[in-house]
Formats: sequence, structure tokens, C-alpha cells
Amino acid sequence: MLVAIWYLLGKRELDRNADPQAVARSFINWASLHHLARSQDLHRLDFVRQRLQLLGLSERVTSFEANGRTHYLHSAT
Repeated sequence: MLVAIWYLLGKRELDRNADPQAVARSFINWASLHHLARSQDLHRLDFVRQRLQLLGLSERVTSFEANGRTHYLHSAT
């Protein structure tokens, strides 16, 4: 995740070698650890979906493994 952030902040571009599922996994862990989703009144998967959209990765991730289970990112309606 730090590499992805470095690319975004330092180079103003997305790390093209980033693994979208790993980025999603990092976001859900980050949201859980710091209660970021709850503080924004969001479900954790909605928080992940929003962050992936901001990075332009939402189309590349439909599901990801985290904490021993598969999480599915259905498009927001």
C-alpha cells in the first residue's frame, strides 16, 4: 500500500504493477483497524469500493480475500 501511495503522491500516477486485490485487502484492514468506515458512516466494503474508485481500480476488483474469507464488491447502485 505504501508503494501505491508513493506513486500517487510523488509521481501523481497509479502504480501499474499494483495488485488490485492486495490494495483492496489493505484498504479493508486499514478501515477495520482505524474504524475509518464507521467514522464515515459506511460499511467496510463501501469504504473499500470508494477508495478503489478513487484510484481507478474499481473495475479490476470484483472480489478479494481478506481475514480468511472472500469479500465481494458489487457495484454500488
